[in-house]
Amino acid sequence: MGFIRFLLFLALIYLVYRLVRNLFPALPKQPPRVKGDAPEKVPPPYDPGQVEDIDYKEVRPKDRNNA
Repeated sequence: MGFIRFLLFLALIYLVYRLVRNLFPALPKQPPRVKGDAPEKVPPPYDPGQVEDIDYKEVRPKDRNNA
């Protein structure tokens, strides 16, 4: 019973916190953290020489008459 009361208490605190944040939207929020000189994540250039050709083998269902 005590554990359920604890969870309800935490839920009540969370709901009050959300209510206060919605009533006062001018409260300072944390700005997104961005490294100043971080390079953009760009994928490596496509090099067709590093791509292997894949030979696919045709797969047919087994003939049920010969099984």
